Amino acid sequence: MSGLLAILGSPRKGGNTDILLGQVIKTARQRKATARYMRLDKLDIRPCRGCERCVKTGVCVISDDMGLVYSEIEKADAIVIGSPVYFGNISGQLKIMIDRMQPFWARKYILKIPQKPRKKGAFILCGAGDTAKYSLCSEKIIRIFFTVINAEFVDSLYVSNTENKRDILKQKGALKRAGEMVLKLI
Repeated sequence: MSGLLAILGSPRKGGNTDILLGQVIKTARQRKATARYMRLDKLDIRPCRGCERCVKTGVCVISDDMGLVYSEIEKADAIVIGSPVYFGNISGQLKIMIDRMQPFWARKYILKIPQKPRKKGAFILCGAGDTAKYSLCSEKIIRIFFTVINAEFVDSLYVSNTENKRDILKQKGALKRAGEMVLKLI
């Protein structure tokens, strides 16, 4: 197994989503899996220009840290995406990354390039809202993302009432549930 990749879409270091993804990494490593952690807010990722050059080549022409993201996604056997809920949606950092996945879409659907073996994917979402309805839009976007990168969506975790940093530690069973998610991925 090439390993698990955890992608943090939150700009809040030590925040609720960061803590849950940390548990995912810890559990994967305890199970002797290779696990890598990527913080999108630390990367220079510019928005998609809509130039459509990737539709012809399968390669994005923008030269930034997205090249690293592409490489890590291609290497991973399993991917966990983590994001806070902002206005019923994923974070801006994560949205920009997903918009830049257009080369994967072009290779799969336009250029018909054979796909690598199927990956597994899971999604962690934290939000202040106390009902799961706040996760609906975000989960739809993540499901599309996983389809484009040829990953099976195997699990999701939405933890509500997490407005403030470290509120996740008050949510009974949340850390355990994040760790259990790993068992479905590796």
